Amino acid sequence: MSELRMRINGALIAVMAVAAFTTSCVTYSDEQVDLAWSYYRAAEAWLELENSSEAEPLLFKALELYPDLEEARFALVELYLERENFDEALVQAERLYLNDPGEPASQEILAYLYGTTGDSERALELYLGLASDQERADLEYNIGRLYQQTERPGESRLSYERAVSLDPGFVPAASALARMDYSEGNPSRVILLLADLESQLIDFPGGAITLALAYADEGLTPEFLSWTGALLEAYARGSDLSEDTHTDWKLTVLRRARVLAELALDDTAALALYSSIFEWEFLDIQGWESELFYLSDVPSIPQTLAYIEEIISRNPSEN
Repeated sequence: MSELRMRINGALIAVMAVAAFTTSCVTYSDEQVDLAWSYYRAAEAWLELENSSEAEPLLFKALELYPDLEEARFALVELYLERENFDEALVQAERLYLNDPGEPASQEILAYLYGTTGDSERALELYLGLASDQERADLEYNIGRLYQQTERPGESRLSYERAVSLDPGFVPAASALARMDYSEGNPSRVILLLADLESQLIDFPGGAITLALAYADEGLTPEFLSWTGALLEAYARGSDLSEDTHTDWKLTVLRRARVLAELALDDTAALALYSSIFEWEFLDIQGWESELFYLSDVPSIPQTLAYIEEIISRNPSEN
C-alpha cells in the first residue's frame, strides 16, 4: 500500500470517527441515506477488485443522494489520485474542505493537491496551519519542499532541519537536507545525515547519489566503492532517474571508474565501466577530450580509446 493511500485511509478513519457527530443544514430521508450507503458499499466492492470504472458512477450516485457522505468523496479523491487525475481530485478535495474547514485530514489532502497542481502558496498556507498544531516530520518536510520550490532556501533549510530533529530516520527530509549541504560544500555533514540510512536510501536516488559523492570527496574509498556498487545494481544507466539526479549519477559512475583504475584495484572492471558509460550514451561528449588524455595512462585500453574517438568524431559540434 502506497504512503499516499495509507494517509488517505487514515484520513477516512478520522472522518468516520466524527461523522456521527456531524449534522447538516439539509435534511435527508432515511431512505436516501440508506440508499446512498448502499451505492457507496457497492463502489467499495468494485474498488477492492481494482475496477475504478465501475466504482466511479456509484460514488457519484451516493453523493447525489446524500452529499454529506464524506467517505464517498474521500474515495473519489483516492480514485482520481490513483489515476493521477489531480485536477478532478482537487475538485473533490476542495468540496471536502468547504464542508469542514477545520478537519485536519481534508486540509492535508487539499494541501498536497495544491502543491501537486502548482499552487505552492496555498499549499504552504495549509501545511503551516497544520504544523502549528502538530509536530510531525512529514509536515515540516513538505513545508521545506514548498519553500525550496518558491526559492526561499533559508526557510527551506530550517524546515528540513526541524523535520530531521523530529525524526532523524525520516529519509525524505534527511536526503533533502543532505543535498543542500552538499551543494554548499559540506560533504562531511552529508555523511553524518545519511550514512546510517543506507538501507533505506535506495528508494531515494537524490540522497543515495549525494552520499556516494560525499564519500568520494572525503576520501572514504572503501565506503565509496561499496555504496556505488550497490547503486549500480539498483540504478544501472539511470534511465528512470530525474534529470537533475541523472546528472549527479553520471558523475558518480565516472568517479567509480576512475577510483578502480587509479588504485589498480580492478583494471578490467574500470574499463568495463568506462565502456558501459559510452555504450549507454551516458555522459555528455563535451569535455571528454580531457578524459581521453586520462585514459591514455591506463593500461590495455586501445579498444576503449578507439570507441571514445569514434563517438567524439561523430559529435564534433559538442566538443
